[in-house]
Amino acid sequence: MIKQVTGAIALTTMLASPLVASADWMMDLRYNYAVMSDTSGSDPNTDLADFTSSFNGDGIEGESSFGIGIGKSFGDMSVSLAYESMSGETDVSGTTLGNGTLLNAGKEAFDMENFMLELGLNSGLTESIALVGMVGLGVTSFDNEANRISGLVANGAAVGAAQANAGNVGSSSDDISMRIGGGVEFKFAETVSLLTLLQYTNYGSYESALQADDGTIRKSDVDVEATELSMRLRFMF
Repeated sequence: MIKQVTGAIALTTMLASPLVASADWMMDLRYNYAVMSDTSGSDPNTDLADFTSSFNGDGIEGESSFGIGIGKSFGDMSVSLAYESMSGETDVSGTTLGNGTLLNAGKEAFDMENFMLELGLNSGLTESIALVGMVGLGVTSFDNEANRISGLVANGAAVGAAQANAGNVGSSSDDISMRIGGGVEFKFAETVSLLTLLQYTNYGSYESALQADDGTIRKSDVDVEATELSMRLRFMF
């Protein structure tokens, strides 16, 4: 939370500077859809016989997030702070353990909040159409509760849902997020436009944990990233 507050203070100071004092305020209502995503990660417990040695899966492909951003536009540049929220699942199937066990951990549910500071560029083609690009840096907060994992399979044999869910350990964590993207802005009126963007977002990683039959907690860091289609309805005021 300290990182979020620090970022908000920095943005407020920036927006209040003389450079952007005469700029226009803007607000975005946004919808992001993950069209592509891969799972990757790492396990720090390499001294254990059952450490995770590989990841693969569809990540958060097919998941959606919603958000709101507010900032200022000055000339062909803009700066904004956005809040985005997602309640979804990450696919971490095909995990191979160090002892040779193939573990399909199925889909793990999580909640995610992302605070993103974005710098945008705008290059007008006509009075109503412009090319846009942006880069962003932010902080993501993850929360994956216990007993929210499904589809556990070990060496091809399905594990009962109750047993699989019982082995999922909840955790909360924060990480740095990064974004880059570009697209087209369609201006409907002087104060209303629609942005259609293709963006790559690396939301950072969260800690996933499964409890083995002997009580051992096996932890791994799961990277969350996606190539997303972003639709943003922008209002200028």
